[in-house]
Amino acid sequence: MLKYKQMKKVLFLVWIFSVAANIIYGQRFRDFTNEEIPENVIENVVLFTDRDIYLSGEDIWFSSYCYINEFLSDNVLSNVLYVEVYNENRNSIIKRKFKISDGIAYGSFKIPGETPSGNYFVRAYTQYLRNFSPENYFTSYITIINPETSLNAKDTIQTDTTQRKKKLNSAENNVLGIHHNYNLSSKPFNINVNVNKKKHSPRELVDVQIDTDFGAKQNYAFLTVSVVKHGTLRENDTIIPEYLIDNPQLLNAFLLSSKSNHDLFRLSKSIPDPLHEKIIKSENAKTNFKYKDYKKFAWIPENRDVSISGVVRDKNTQKPLSNQQVFVSVLGKDPQFHINSTRENGEFIFSLNQLTNMHGVLISMKQWKNYQAEFLVNNDFSGSFASNKTIPLVMDSTQRKLLEEMFVNYQITKLYNSKESSDQIKQYNFPISFGDVEISIVLADYIQLPSFKDVIKEIVPYTRLSKKGDRYSLIVSNSKTVEVYRDPLILLDNIPVFDVNELMKINPKKIEKIEVIDKPYVYGDYTLNGIIRIITNTDNFADYDFSGESVYVDFQTITLSAYPVLPEYNSGSKKKSRIPDFRNMLYWKPDLLISDKDISLSFYTSDHCSKYDIIVRGISYNGKVCFGKATFEVAK
Repeated sequence: MLKYKQMKKVLFLVWIFSVAANIIYGQRFRDFTNEEIPENVIENVVLFTDRDIYLSGEDIWFSSYCYINEFLSDNVLSNVLYVEVYNENRNSIIKRKFKISDGIAYGSFKIPGETPSGNYFVRAYTQYLRNFSPENYFTSYITIINPETSLNAKDTIQTDTTQRKKKLNSAENNVLGIHHNYNLSSKPFNINVNVNKKKHSPRELVDVQIDTDFGAKQNYAFLTVSVVKHGTLRENDTIIPEYLIDNPQLLNAFLLSSKSNHDLFRLSKSIPDPLHEKIIKSENAKTNFKYKDYKKFAWIPENRDVSISGVVRDKNTQKPLSNQQVFVSVLGKDPQFHINSTRENGEFIFSLNQLTNMHGVLISMKQWKNYQAEFLVNNDFSGSFASNKTIPLVMDSTQRKLLEEMFVNYQITKLYNSKESSDQIKQYNFPISFGDVEISIVLADYIQLPSFKDVIKEIVPYTRLSKKGDRYSLIVSNSKTVEVYRDPLILLDNIPVFDVNELMKINPKKIEKIEVIDKPYVYGDYTLNGIIRIITNTDNFADYDFSGESVYVDFQTITLSAYPVLPEYNSGSKKKSRIPDFRNMLYWKPDLLISDKDISLSFYTSDHCSKYDIIVRGISYNGKVCFGKATFEVAK
């Protein structure tokens, strides 16, 4: 069995490397053919949030599993997960990217405090999934309540919400057909969740035992464990909500989080031909596609890190500029510098590694007389959305007390608990380096000269200024062989510059150091005709004008994965602490691996007396749904 898994892993990696070999910077691209991506290789993404009902300003904790076909594995197509929260008008209020490690991504993001009350869609996808319809993105929905604003006219608080649900009863001929694009057709695994006792005191340790019905089969699953205030997670039972009629893309999330999904699967097998046109249409849109239908993939799997891509074309003729060197520079405290060439259709792509949060990125290329380059940078987040209709905010009046308690808990937590999360990913930054530079001139060591031209002429060795017509250029010569190299790479604070005339306008007082590599230098797949590196003492590139040769973008990179920091009352002094603890979430474990052995976990209750749900959800190694639930109470 072990040899088989190892062989399977080797074969998979061979295919992955053949597909993604052109992603890394410093290498060229090529077109993909039907034979290169097997039609039976399908990427799936599922996502779980800690609960379904939130207040504006709260954190949403999530876990996501990415797998190929029906099997969980550490061999995945993509290493970056895109998560969005958007409203009925398809305006995203949250956009984040997370690193997928061994098929798992997890973390949190804060709901903006000004978010109005309503139901919001949450979707998760990879760049590779953008080759297909957005109906294939995993989509669920959450409810956000803003206590400081009033409800919209279409939103109501009703005393009874059962009329907005339809029972799955084929005998009454009102069954709407169960369809999905995940492997959910077989019986899910039941997760047994046992609590040491049903009633606990505030700040008391809760012991939980988790086991599965895997039986004697060799199996394992990744699970997400959430302990939240009762009522903040929707009860998905054998009644199908009306919102699924107009938003069938939400059906997968409904099934994955259903406490009665066994009944749903049983009923779905007994249902005759689908009876509802919208469900049928959505089903066809989501599942009736084959990878072989795509002769060219516009979105390549990000198998290293986040990527930035686009097209370069002639601004006058609108024709793509092919086989042109494009440079990307990441600005700020974690600078990066990359080189690649455009494809025949003018496309370029770069992988930006080991970056977090927002970064300024400058994309540039040398301009020639016969064209004027124009950069069209792709939107890193998908601009396509599945067809959806508004899900009115219908709250049961019995939930008023729940919302009031949630709001009080949130205010207290916000006031007293400042530390909310703990980053789990170690960041490794690799500074730009060209090895040992033999020629390094610190201008402070020399007398002050009036112009940059004088600096090049009088101080910088093996470098000279050439002029043809009214245009200047720089030339380096090898200190040992006296060979001359024209058109060296010129870097100004790690940014490529091509207009030497503009460069000569820089005041020497703004230059700290000049480094010169006076011979050809191999950088990735490219051989440079020497390098002249100018380092300034300014934060604005010594007022150099980059217009006409580059484009600047604010680019979002990885948000660090995180766990919540939860209090532990494992001593008398901590239990007697006067700092109040009123959390709406008591426990969160996004990456629990379980096999045929039982697993024990524990956590502490808070000061809030209420009923709590322990929800266990996940995916087994062969793509089956896992679900379990238990309830306990905290009381004095």
